[in-house]
Amino acid sequence: MEIIGNAKGLAREIEEMARRESAGIISAAEEEAARILADAGAAAAEAKRELLASALAAAARRREVMLAAVPGEAGRLRADFREAVLDSIKSRALELAGAEAERAGKAAVLAGLAAQAVSRMEGENFVVVVAASDGGAAAGLAAGIERLAGRGPLKIKIEEDQGLGGGVVVRDGEGRQRWDNSFRARLERLWPELRGRLIRGAEGEEK
Repeated sequence: MEIIGNAKGLAREIEEMARRESAGIISAAEEEAARILADAGAAAAEAKRELLASALAAAARRREVMLAAVPGEAGRLRADFREAVLDSIKSRALELAGAEAERAGKAAVLAGLAAQAVSRMEGENFVVVVAASDGGAAAGLAAGIERLAGRGPLKIKIEEDQGLGGGVVVRDGEGRQRWDNSFRARLERLWPELRGRLIRGAEGEEK
């Protein structure tokens, strides 16, 4: 009986020991799991903070790049707009040249332009090319050119050109000399100076 009793007591002690060990293991496992979860949460929060900080830094850099580009872009747009305005003024000036010649008297204007060219050229034999639309003003043009040029006698032949927009082109009879005194060519020669004056005037108004 004593052996049996000792066996039962030993069994109870073994069961109690197993129960305590199991409870300890479970408790330790729960604590470890909680710690792992806490660490994971902290790591996730830290990763989130790092991502946010990285995104904010990237956004700040992008903003700085964009702000740095603003003056250059604004300058480019301003320059493009200025050139567009200048081109418009140039085209309008060419239109007004024809209108002004019409008002002043086409024959007198053509004679003056041709005489200016002839006075800078050598020889006595010249071909004066006028726009086809100005052919009606060519009557008496040779005499007017000779008088205004202060040279004579001159041999002047008048030709018409469909492609000429106004003014005259003068060449000598041998084709060695040519002076383009068309409205377009005159405007091109004067444009650099006119353009500079327009720009200076615009810049003065901006200050």
